[in-house]
Amino acid sequence: MGLLRTLAACLFCLTLTGAAHAGDPCASGQLEEASVKEGMLYLRWVGTVRYEMDKRIAEKFDEVKDRTVAVALVLSSCGGDADAEGRTVKVLKRIKKTHILFTMVGRGSLCASACVGIFLQGKHRDAALTSSWGFHEPSLQSSVRGDDGDTIKRVIVPVQTEAMLKAYAEAGVSKRWLKRLRAKIKGAEWWQTGRDLWEAKSGIITDVFGNSVPRAKEEKEHFAPVVICGAFCRG
Repeated sequence: MGLLRTLAACLFCLTLTGAAHAGDPCASGQLEEASVKEGMLYLRWVGTVRYEMDKRIAEKFDEVKDRTVAVALVLSSCGGDADAEGRTVKVLKRIKKTHILFTMVGRGSLCASACVGIFLQGKHRDAALTSSWGFHEPSLQSSVRGDDGDTIKRVIVPVQTEAMLKAYAEAGVSKRWLKRLRAKIKGAEWWQTGRDLWEAKSGIITDVFGNSVPRAKEEKEHFAPVVICGAFCRG
């Protein structure tokens, strides 16, 4: 288990080394990476939770399930469709029957709304102290045509809120923290950092990525002149 956790963390860190991995958590969701290394399937989903998310994850898993023992799913998402969330959760539950599932949210990344329910499927749920988390009551939306054009109407459905809180509890989220969550999201959005969730012992996150990251030493030293640039240089 220790080796798998180290491997998952190393694969995760590789995604933080270049701007090419940046993405909009509210763009149309895409499975931006799927690779296998030493028995682990590494997946990275960036963007909204939408139809096809479950299908994309299932396809990649089924291709390599016989030669892997674990799956690491890295998330960066502002949420999305509740039905798509439910279908993705079903796929992850199937994966957990035979494989160890890690879910991860990185430094500066977002996991909100439907993303949280997906993140909670991980047996090991790793997130950065500097990650951002958003919670609200589930709602249904419909398009309403009026004199000024179409508008989106959102309707809170209490039974869905209760189902969400029950699913959180079943995933090991603290009942005391859930009581606080229920009050905070009543008619509002509630935002937390990874540190907030960790220090509150919410149970959302099981392990954290800290704020200090060692920098690789360069093989050669370059003795370029040092330029001190203040307000004048910035114009």
